[in-house]
Amino acid sequence: MRVANAREAPGGSNFMTKPIRIIVRVLGLLLILAVGAAAAGWYLSRMAPEGYRAEAFDAARLAELSNRTDQKLIDAQAWAARSHAAKVAREGEKPDVDTVKTLSFTQDELNATLQKWSTWNDYQQSYEAYVKSPMLLLGDGRITLAGKIPEVESVVGVQFEPVMSKGMIHLKIARVSGGRLPLPRTIIDKPLKKLADAIRAELPRVAEEARLDSTGGANADATRAGLLRLILALAEDRPTDAVLFLPVDEERFLPVQLTGVTISEKSIDLQIQPLDDAERQAFLSKVRAKPEVPAVAAQD
Repeated sequence: MRVANAREAPGGSNFMTKPIRIIVRVLGLLLILAVGAAAAGWYLSRMAPEGYRAEAFDAARLAELSNRTDQKLIDAQAWAARSHAAKVAREGEKPDVDTVKTLSFTQDELNATLQKWSTWNDYQQSYEAYVKSPMLLLGDGRITLAGKIPEVESVVGVQFEPVMSKGMIHLKIARVSGGRLPLPRTIIDKPLKKLADAIRAELPRVAEEARLDSTGGANADATRAGLLRLILALAEDRPTDAVLFLPVDEERFLPVQLTGVTISEKSIDLQIQPLDDAERQAFLSKVRAKPEVPAVAAQD
């Protein structure tokens, strides 16, 4: 007859065997889950955001989309011309002809325009070191700017949610993602700070030559300064004047008030209306002034 020693239970089996087996099995299961989660995380981080495509439009598709966008801009130019004519006829008053205009663009139209503009004046070379194959995605009330970031070997997306209030627009940063996984907002703070610093250094030179003509048309420097102020506010995550610029001809642009933004699946509607003379002059004064310093930066 076998006698149980001090390390054995009365049944003859080692009393540590079952607990150790349970622990080993649990640890093995946890390891499998951890490896699976890591693999899934790596896979999701390498996936592109839904709807993102790195390939450029082919020549035929680019021409089709560009033609559609051009026709809409021609229509907007005609509206701008009528607004100018009404303004000249009724000095000092808001024109009562076509006072509200809605511009509608599809996601593909915007990205075709982005692709087309990227090839002009070597703009593509100026940003390719930081982001490749940028694309705009529209949906769920948000605009997503996505692109391949060489440093992380992944497609990074930044979602902006337009918020309108009292003639101001705030493109609030709503989400940052790597592939299809969320990333902390702080990951883009440094690049945005560099962008803001570069714009603040450039703005005074551009704004100095900003002008409006006798009919309220803005010259190229006024237009560029206005757009730089919009990008600066985006980089600093704060509101700014909701003013867009429509081309009147090759040298002049008409500043208009953006009154509404509606973003649906792969499309965006922009509601605009003219500014009267006093409103244009007030905006020009802001364009030529030194841009305000964000409250957080002012406290540092």
